[in-house]
Amino acid sequence: MKLQQLQQNFIALLHNEANTIGTEVVAGGRIDVATRLHIYHHGYRARLLEVLQDVFEHSWGYLGDDAFNEQASGFIESQSSTYRTLNRYGDGFPKYLASQFPKDAEIAEIAQLDWMMRCAFDGANATPLTVNDLARIAPAQWAHLGFKFHPTLTLHTFSYNAASIWDALDHNQAPSPAQALAEIATIVVWRRDVRPHFMTVDALQAKAISLLQGGASFAASCEQLQVTFPKMDVVPALGVAMRSWLDNEMLVAIT
Repeated sequence: MKLQQLQQNFIALLHNEANTIGTEVVAGGRIDVATRLHIYHHGYRARLLEVLQDVFEHSWGYLGDDAFNEQASGFIESQSSTYRTLNRYGDGFPKYLASQFPKDAEIAEIAQLDWMMRCAFDGANATPLTVNDLARIAPAQWAHLGFKFHPTLTLHTFSYNAASIWDALDHNQAPSPAQALAEIATIVVWRRDVRPHFMTVDALQAKAISLLQGGASFAASCEQLQVTFPKMDVVPALGVAMRSWLDNEMLVAIT
């Protein structure tokens, strides 16, 4: 059997697919072939479980050992690793938990925040802009400029108090009971220095970030924001938001 076929057969064993890998293993020794293959079969799942426990640490703490391991094992059986590195395994776990706990939406949201924070930790580096960088922009240029956010920055909407639960777990405190929010909240996650951070942003900031991330210029963003929020004086509000983005090292380039 060629090496590629041997590898494919071995992977099929790990994924519970039809395979003939047993015929390629030389018998002998104190452990039979079936037991030896089972060690690898189990070890593959044990390693993926360790990955999920590491990435979704707060979800693990919230659910407890038995419930988390049960859900993680179910996810592993339903979704094998398709990546060359393990740092991307688990991207579908929040959605899986949402399907498993349809009446407890905070569970999937805690997992979503876990995932976003880990992705921010693993993301690319970038040098943040400063107030001086913006001060050098001539007034006439603003109509044509756009801005890039830190490559780790992502947005997600939350319907439950998952962020406060996550924060309590992060500080080894008992979380408050889960409850639906009066209004849907948008949380932004990014890495500052070497640590991932998250914060809740208002509707204007969330829309502005989405527009700018999508390539809209500052002027076009202002126009669209004024349409979306007709009762607000958008330009000064966006100026306050941009100062917050600068202070929190979210902006990294002028386009």
